[in-house]
Amino acid sequence: MLMYLGLISVVAAIIFIIAAVISAFRKTRKVKKMLLLALGSFILLFVFALLMR
Repeated sequence: MLMYLGLISVVAAIIFIIAAVISAFRKTRKVKKMLLLALGSFILLFVFALLMR
């Protein structure tokens, strides 16, 4: 179960990074929010990785 949550957080982080890049090119103000969401996803990934040990 935790493996799937880790996988979901990796996919979410990639999606948020792509969305941040797209927002940067469109010059919208969502870049910071998307990057923070990506960072949060990576933090969740590491938390789940520590729990699986």
